[in-house]
Amino acid sequence: MHSDFRATMTWLHTWAGVILGSIMFVMFFMGTLSVFKAEIDQWMLPQARLDPPKTPVSPDALYDVIREHVGDDLTSMRIVMPSKHFPAAVIYVYPESGGSRTLLLDPNRMEFQAPVDSAAARSFLYPMHYRLIPVPYGRWVSAVVAMFMLAMMVSGVVIHRKIFVDFFTFRPGRKLPRSSLDLHNLTSVLAMPFHIMITLTGVIILYNLYFLPSLNAVYPDSERPRLEIRHDLEGTHDTVPTGTANTGRIARIEEMAAQAGPYWGGEKLADIFIEHPDDQGGVVWLHKSLANQVSTHDRPILFNASTGRMLTTPQTTVAYTAQQWLSGAHMIFFDHWILRWLYFLAGSAGCIMIATGFLYWIETRRKVHLRSKAPGVRIVESLAVWSVMGLMTATAAYFVVNRAFAPGLWSWQGILKPYLEIVVFYLVWVSALLHGWIRGKAAWGEQAWILGLLGTSAVVLNWTSTGDHVLKTLLAGDFAIAGMDLALLAGTIISIASARKIGKARRQSL
Repeated sequence: MHSDFRATMTWLHTWAGVILGSIMFVMFFMGTLSVFKAEIDQWMLPQARLDPPKTPVSPDALYDVIREHVGDDLTSMRIVMPSKHFPAAVIYVYPESGGSRTLLLDPNRMEFQAPVDSAAARSFLYPMHYRLIPVPYGRWVSAVVAMFMLAMMVSGVVIHRKIFVDFFTFRPGRKLPRSSLDLHNLTSVLAMPFHIMITLTGVIILYNLYFLPSLNAVYPDSERPRLEIRHDLEGTHDTVPTGTANTGRIARIEEMAAQAGPYWGGEKLADIFIEHPDDQGGVVWLHKSLANQVSTHDRPILFNASTGRMLTTPQTTVAYTAQQWLSGAHMIFFDHWILRWLYFLAGSAGCIMIATGFLYWIETRRKVHLRSKAPGVRIVESLAVWSVMGLMTATAAYFVVNRAFAPGLWSWQGILKPYLEIVVFYLVWVSALLHGWIRGKAAWGEQAWILGLLGTSAVVLNWTSTGDHVLKTLLAGDFAIAGMDLALLAGTIISIASARKIGKARRQSL
């Protein structure tokens, strides 16, 4: 009975990994990068490389400067206050004529910076972690894969008879199947608590996908039941303009924040959303900082824009509090450097676990499939090369294009550059799949060389386009930029060392 159960779990663990491993790697890799998405944004947007504000920034002063800049063509706006992770104020403007604009403002000089000309990490790499591809059902795919990931973790514990021995066993000098299995076991056992937590919380975050039929039943007359339940849970509501113009300036935001302070426990204002500022029915949503808490519940409070009167007070339920705490454990909006680095290292261990799982499956079946002319190894290897080496290479190419087309280089780049970066990313990624199919085992080393070249190029281009080299940024204490360059250089060293080792192994096998 026990052997049959273990065999079933082995089958589930193996084939779920082979079939869904590519998607899992995308989710883990992009999620790992997202730990430092604000720092990556600074690197990709040199206009945001500003000195942190030395004094508290006035939200009213920001609002006045923004209104003078955008004029009267305005339906709503969002102001993200500066923070030590991203020192520029970020403004999202939604004009009445449609569309949206993203602006960066230097809070020290109250001056607008060069236009935002990159999707960077926050608008491309981070959404890819949970949406995979920009299609309506991308989140459904990630949700289903997350459920299978949980099942694989449970099955992995079952099939490991000597789980504590595996924790301390790594034999890099052995042949590839054995060494890759050792590394797979080591990284999976070492970071198992994190992997279980991050996968389970990822499933919980997407609760409104699974329960959408229930939400439709609870809110039968609503076109947006997901928004309705959030309003009910947070004590907020939709706003409807009255049609009566607000001829004066909106009420002072600082006074609204002072009213919100007791409900926030003294936390700072972090995010302001203003709807219909020129209408007497307009509202201001204030959100507190999440820097000192795990939960993502930022306790939004609504105020009338023209009078400054508080319209709602934050509320919550036990279930919602638990869900928001678990969401925060996944999203890590809190400000804790040690934990952020632990998340990054544990996420990297997850990437290694998936990649070595692929390698073990491929290498243990390569000779048998070659003799029988079965296409299994060739298919899985091309997918593995595509999802592992190809994704990293495409991301490095994304960084290279960003720095090759620096702000102000060409007048038309503000329109084309974000699209060019994304197009190059997908072109490189698709090319990696074709390269893996054509070159097979050799593609691993060849793409490692390409990855090393692109990583070096990104660092050099950042230096030549901005003047910010590693030594300069380290001495200046600009650790976001220095850290990004050092991470790229570390990736370059690892890639070149791996390429050399793969090449040496191939020559010895000939």
